[in-house]
Amino acid sequence: MKKHILTLFALLCSVVLMAQAELLGDWCTVDDKTGERLSVMHFFKATDGKYYGKVVEMFRPEDKNKTIKHGAHKGKPVVGFVVFSGFEYKDGMLVNGKAFNPDDGNWYYAKIWLSDDGCLMLRGALDKLMILGRTQKWIRKK
Repeated sequence: MKKHILTLFALLCSVVLMAQAELLGDWCTVDDKTGERLSVMHFFKATDGKYYGKVVEMFRPEDKNKTIKHGAHKGKPVVGFVVFSGFEYKDGMLVNGKAFNPDDGNWYYAKIWLSDDGCLMLRGALDKLMILGRTQKWIRKK
């Protein structure tokens, strides 16, 4: 009986770790209107146990040297900047973190999860309840 319980526990732990791993890696941001790929975000788990994401590539030539235009980080390059900070993995989602918008220089509440079709879904909002915001759908980089 003990052996069955240990096996079941190990199986459940591996399922949770696989779900977390599916959210990690490189994701292409996509323009909501045109469907054009804009950039690549790399999501990773840091030594503090939290999840982060940074811009690693811009696709459009005019965006390659893009800098942050407003706020405390004005003038810093977008590529290499950590735009997702302090997320925790709970119930199949990354939650309780913040997302930075390089276009306006502001941090927003956010949550991240996988859709049924394997895309990454990002909900950013002004409020913690995630009511005043929008959702984007990103695709895994191949």
